[in-house]
Amino acid sequence: MNSKGLLINSSERFYLIIALSLAPLAVKLIELLLTGSYLAALVCLAVVLPVFTGFLGNDKWLGRMLRYWAFMLIAYGLLRSLMHLLVLSVGNGVESSIWYQFTWFFHLKNMGFVVLGLYLRYLVKARQKRSQHAMEED
Repeated sequence: MNSKGLLINSSERFYLIIALSLAPLAVKLIELLLTGSYLAALVCLAVVLPVFTGFLGNDKWLGRMLRYWAFMLIAYGLLRSLMHLLVLSVGNGVESSIWYQFTWFFHLKNMGFVVLGLYLRYLVKARQKRSQHAMEED
C-alpha cells in the first residue's frame, strides 16, 4: 500500500475507470457483430471512437474527449433509468418481452454507469488541476 492507503495510484485508477466504462460497450459491439447487426455496431463504434482518438492527441483533446465520455455515461445511465421508471409506471400496457428486460440488475447497471461517469468527471477535473499546477511551477 502506498502512503494514502490505496492499492493503485491516481493515473492507474484513471485508466481503470476508463476501461471499466468501455468494457460493456466492447462486449455489446462484439454481440452486435456476431448477430449481424452491422449498422448498430457502426453506431456503437461511432460513439466510442472519439474516446480512443483522444488518447492519440494532446492533453487538451484528451480532456475534452473524456469529459464527453463522462457526460455520455451519465446521460446513458439516467435515460435508461427513466425508461425503467416509465415501464414501471405504465405497468400492464407493456409487452412481456420488454417488461422482463427491466430487472433490478438493469437498474443497478444503469446506476453503475452514472457512478462511473461522475467519478471519471471527477478524475478528469483533478488531472487538469494537477497539470495546471505543474505548468505554473515550471
